This record gives sequence, structure tokens and C-alpha cells, in this order.
Amino acid sequence: MLFRRFIRMAKVLFQISLLFLLFWVSNAQQKIAIFNPRNDQVGKLIADRIEKKLSEKFSIVDQSLSKAVLSAQEFENPFNLSLTEAKNLGEAAGCNFFLLIKAEVLERTSLEKGTFKEAYTAIFFVSSKSGRLILWKFLNAEDKDEAVALKKLFLSIDEFLTRFVTEIQSLLVYDLDLQDEAKFPEFDEKSGIRPPIPYRRIKPEYPKAASLYLVRATIDVAVDITERGEVARVEVLRWAGFELEEAVIKAIRQMNWRPAEKNGKFLASRVLLRYNFRDIREEKQDVISRTDYL
Repeated sequence: MLFRRFIRMAKVLFQISLLFLLFWVSNAQQKIAIFNPRNDQVGKLIADRIEKKLSEKFSIVDQSLSKAVLSAQEFENPFNLSLTEAKNLGEAAGCNFFLLIKAEVLERTSLEKGTFKEAYTAIFFVSSKSGRLILWKFLNAEDKDEAVALKKLFLSIDEFLTRFVTEIQSLLVYDLDLQDEAKFPEFDEKSGIRPPIPYRRIKPEYPKAASLYLVRATIDVAVDITERGEVARVEVLRWAGFELEEAVIKAIRQMNWRPAEKNGKFLASRVLLRYNFRDIREEKQDVISRTDYL
């Protein structure tokens, strides 16, 4: 009896050890690049801090190589990439995932606090395989003294990285390829198909963070609309963080659509929408659409 219990315990311990080994090997095989597009000192300090923490579990692309790769891409706005641009960047860096670091120290003034310093960072975690923005994290800290504000920010980053390393495996599950857009043929005006239109257009609101940090960006989404005019799926094709994607998706899902139609028959369709968040003070967005049919 004792011998059988010993055998069962040995099997359990072996399985646990095997799972741990597989987890470690899976992490070790993942290569991550860290980019500091602004090439500023604060961003460099944060990138170094992140590299030190992640290198305990993952293989990190040399930052000098990452810098050269990013420079060669010549992006207009590296924090506002399309899926194709993100995939190309990841492929050029030879990594499975990459982080974009945006950081700054701002001088703020308020009636309650007077003049103070705000140190912040926005961290973009992107899949090289799909180009998707898997995780976006914003951290900030305030103090009268800039050095103290930065110290507080670094402590927040350390806390976040501790959680990030333990949760990254679940994030990797989200790394899926997008549905092949080739199966949605381009709209031909001669075909007599009437494109879907919303009965009421709803303008996305600027998130408070995007307005506060003067974020100007373009959000592209693909919207699948059923033959009943229901929004079946919204896929972000160009991301920017700062909750802009969430604002666009929320507005689209609140719209009621008249479905595409041909010869009196309703059709399922895909609409490609572009929202340009470009005038922060007047809070205007432009939207351009193109429709493909299932």
C-alpha cells in the first residue's frame, strides 16, 4: 500500500516537474524586442529596466539592433501601426513579440496641486505574428520634484513587470492570426450592390487619457455586418492605445445598420472604417469607409 502511494506521488511530482520544464522552455524560446522610438533618456531608462526584468525569463533582442531596425522602417508614427507594419517590424527584428516604450516628464499645473512634475510611460506589447496590440499599459507618477516622480514611476513599473511576467503565458494564447481578408472581394459598383449604411452615425468620444496627452492617431477597423444588420465582429487593423480602439468599438456597436443589398436580397458584408483623431481641442474625427461582401 505504501509503495503504491509512493509511486502515485512520484508520478504527480514528475508531471509537475514536466509542466514547469515545458513552461520554462516555452518562455525561453520566446524572443522579445524592446523599442524606444523617441530615443530619449527617460525611455532608455525604462527600456533598460524592462530588459533586465524580462531577460530573467525570455530572450531579448539587443537594443542597439532594435534601434537600427526601427530606424530603417521610417514610420510616421511608430505608436500608431497597422497590423502589416507591426508584423514587418517584428519580422525585421527577428522576434516573436515586441514592446514599444513611450515615456515623458511633463510639467503640470492645477489649482489644488500647484505646479508639479508628472512622469509617465505607455507600454505597447505587440505580437509579431499577427501585428496585434495584445496589451497596452499606462503608468504615471507625480511629485514636485522630477527625480522623485521618476523614482515613483520606476517602482510602479517594477510592480507591473512582476505581474506581467507571470501573466504573459495567458497573453500568448491571444496571439492568433487574423481572418484572411482575401475571401472578401472588393466592391464593384457595376454589380448593383448597395453598401450597408448606419441608420444613425455615432461619433467616438476621445478618451480622457488621449486628450490629456495630446494623442493624435488613426484607428482602422474591419466591421462584419450580418444580413440582418447586426454587428457580428469588429477587428482592429490599426491601433494606437490610450483607449482609442475601445472608444471606436463602443461607438460602432451602438450603431444600427441597414445591411448590404443586391436585387432585393440582404447580404452579409464587411465594412472597413477609418477614424482620424487629429483635432484634439475641437474633438473632431473623420471616417472613411470601404465595403466588401461575403
